[in-house]
Amino acid sequence: MIGRRILVIDDDAAMRDSLAFLLGVNGFYVATYETATAFLNDVASGPVNCIVSDIRMPGMSGLELVRKVEADRVDCPVILITGHGDVSLAVEAMKAEVLLRAINSALEARPTKPTDDVAKLQAEARLADLSSRERDVLQGLLAGKRGCPGFC
Repeated sequence: MIGRRILVIDDDAAMRDSLAFLLGVNGFYVATYETATAFLNDVASGPVNCIVSDIRMPGMSGLELVRKVEADRVDCPVILITGHGDVSLAVEAMKAEVLLRAINSALEARPTKPTDDVAKLQAEARLADLSSRERDVLQGLLAGKRGCPGFC
């Protein structure tokens, strides 16, 4: 759970801040967006583990966002929430617990990738920066060669 990236999309700033705080203190990395369009304009900002979106937003609704995410084959669960309705403070607290359980369940249901996308990109960038000689040494190490004789 720790370090997983959750995106919160809600036009209500107080709700965005509350969700970001709730998720942040529970070990998630959180990015927030005011609209679905703002999220879609920034979707390439890194890997996403889960999206939490309000259903009712100006412009693109949460349901339209789900359809767009599915059409674009973004590989992560989407949880829709709504702040509309008469709900007491106790029920709000219960909703927070239910939300955390829903996020954890959605993340646990997904098969884990052997390597994190970010770590893979960083490793590829480091390999690309190796000199020709460094690549030769690395190839030798990968081939099981040890020591310097005939290799250094």
